[in-house]
Amino acid sequence: MLPATQHNFIVYKSSAGSGKTFTLVKEYLKLALKDRYNLNKAYKGILAITFTNKAASEMKWRIIKALKEISSGDNPMLSTLIAKELIIEQEDLKSKAEIVLTDILHNYSDFSIGTIDSFTHRIIRTFALDLKLPVNFQIETDSDAVFNKVISSLINNLGKDKLVTDYLVHFSLNLVEENKHWDPEQTLIEFIKEINKEGVGDLVNQLSEFNISDFENIRKKLKSVTHHYEEFLKSHGERALKIIESKGLTASAFANGGAGIYNLFVKLFNLKETTENELFTSTVLKTLHEDKWYGGKASTDEKLAIDSIKVELENNAKEVLAFVQENEKRYNAFSLISKNIYAMGLINELAKLTNEYKNNENILFISEFNERISEVVSNEPTPFIFERLGDRYKHFLLDEFQDTSAMQWQNMLPLIDNSLGNGNMNLIVGDGKQSIYRWRNADVEQFVNLPLVKAANKNELLIEREEALKRNFEEKVLNKNFRSESVVVKFNNELFEYLSQTVLNEDLKKIYINQKQEHKPDDFGYVSIDFPVLETEDVDTVNTNYILKYIHQAIADGYVYSDICIIIRQNRHGNTVANFLIENNIPVVSADSLL
Repeated sequence: MLPATQHNFIVYKSSAGSGKTFTLVKEYLKLALKDRYNLNKAYKGILAITFTNKAASEMKWRIIKALKEISSGDNPMLSTLIAKELIIEQEDLKSKAEIVLTDILHNYSDFSIGTIDSFTHRIIRTFALDLKLPVNFQIETDSDAVFNKVISSLINNLGKDKLVTDYLVHFSLNLVEENKHWDPEQTLIEFIKEINKEGVGDLVNQLSEFNISDFENIRKKLKSVTHHYEEFLKSHGERALKIIESKGLTASAFANGGAGIYNLFVKLFNLKETTENELFTSTVLKTLHEDKWYGGKASTDEKLAIDSIKVELENNAKEVLAFVQENEKRYNAFSLISKNIYAMGLINELAKLTNEYKNNENILFISEFNERISEVVSNEPTPFIFERLGDRYKHFLLDEFQDTSAMQWQNMLPLIDNSLGNGNMNLIVGDGKQSIYRWRNADVEQFVNLPLVKAANKNELLIEREEALKRNFEEKVLNKNFRSESVVVKFNNELFEYLSQTVLNEDLKKIYINQKQEHKPDDFGYVSIDFPVLETEDVDTVNTNYILKYIHQAIADGYVYSDICIIIRQNRHGNTVANFLIENNIPVVSADSLL
């Protein structure tokens, strides 16, 4: 009988209250305590990565607390569980925990639990020279301050560079035309934030090959193409209308009046609509294909006049149709680029000013870390940047994986691949429903689709690493809720199931597969949802009145004010609710009231 295949790439899919942190701590302890002869080294070969400093501190505290409880016999349940999974005696486990705890406390810097940002920062620091960075560079966390300085620098140079000035003026005018704020500063700050996000570097680098005069030359060429397209339509519309006018005809003489073939030529002349679908409506095509030219009230003279020119008008319309079919996509693309060319030129200037500022000040944004590392690891069979780290760490435990970006994961893959190749266990934990860092390029789909690696272009190395994940992959679901009351868990189960079946698309449905949670045996708790109808009152008034009603109901049921918590979405809602309740003699504790 063949032995069971050992899976070393374990992915835990969890939900709120399902014991995710407990599982991570338990798996960490198993790795740290299993080796009889290298207890003082085993934990040094484990790297646990969380998403926030707070989560990292909590995990360190919980591991040390667990080791202390096991070594003192104060947590028999955890001791029994770990001893059973490691197949060792309780006393043996107790002595091992004491040795590991002592070593951690004496060598705390080797206790490797931190955030993914701190991990990449360490790599960047270690290999600054290889990554062509100044050794004494500083990490800039307040990127907004830098962006404000760069914008100020651009605006202060107005008048010195005519093209840059013209571009900023045209950009501001476009904002006004689109009913946006005329002051471009805030929009430029939003632009500069976008171009400094992870994953945008390659696109910005492509733009950096051009200067503002290059953009102006491109704009003129684009304008030439779009102008030719528009002139073709306008001239054909003008010619047709002159032919119609020469015969004394009006729109009413033609089929469908002002909505038929006559309207086609008016649209062409006025250039109000320029696409095939907008110009060649079903009524226009009916005239051309079925020879339906006359209006219902057209006189005999009008019909004769139409007969004398319809071949010329038909040829005119068909020339336009053939021209639009051949050139419309190009025209639309060029028009869109032309519309945004001023923004692109300014983005390019902002990128250059930002890089110039960073070089002068010797600073680096955190968002750049992963891109710098990715430049090396994506094409290196054994990336030198990870060689030392890969040899030191044997096991990798990644928490909150749903908030990891695609680039962060691909940068970690060489380490994971190296570990799996040596038969070591690696662990990932996440909950797709709790992905809240999309603004930092968190990619929940890559978590849902594990062990597949999400990438636009997979080279041979990435495919090999993906195959290693597949060979070692095992999915486990933490489906028991230890925290919430049973009624709350039941409600969530039903809500998620309903939404996944009726509202979500196929990709998002995957997030909710196997997410039904088991719950406590009791039947305690209560959940209700109201959908008030807004008539004359605004949303805030309806919300505050409902809140007041339920507070009075809770007090009548025997609860006290300190039993009640009101959760709001934005700070301004909190102020509105707090002021309203105080006016109605309800005691409130809020951030404002504490001040």
